[in-house]
Amino acid sequence: MSSYVLFFWAPRHLLAKPRSAEQARESVERWHAWQQALQAASHSVTEPSLGARCVTGATQIVAEGTFGNDDVMGGYFVVSASSLDEATELAKGCPVLQSGGTVEVRPVMDAD
Repeated sequence: MSSYVLFFWAPRHLLAKPRSAEQARESVERWHAWQQALQAASHSVTEPSLGARCVTGATQIVAEGTFGNDDVMGGYFVVSASSLDEATELAKGCPVLQSGGTVEVRPVMDAD
């Protein structure tokens, strides 16, 4: 099995909308259920946390926060899959898609 990164992008305007405690709980439950389903199907899932800092240009300006024009990358999983096609199919179960978000699927390249 190879490793693939699934980056989760959410529309900035949707993140700005207030959510009730019930909506937040349901969202967490959907994410947890998806992660458990991936693991139960033998797709190991690594969920590192992300901070955000960006260094830009010759003046090396450093900015803190999330970056992207209309979308915000909220996190990522590293999953195991037999192919890019299989990893793409796994991405189709991501809860961020239900709110108009995007899942970017990239193979992890060996440094060799």
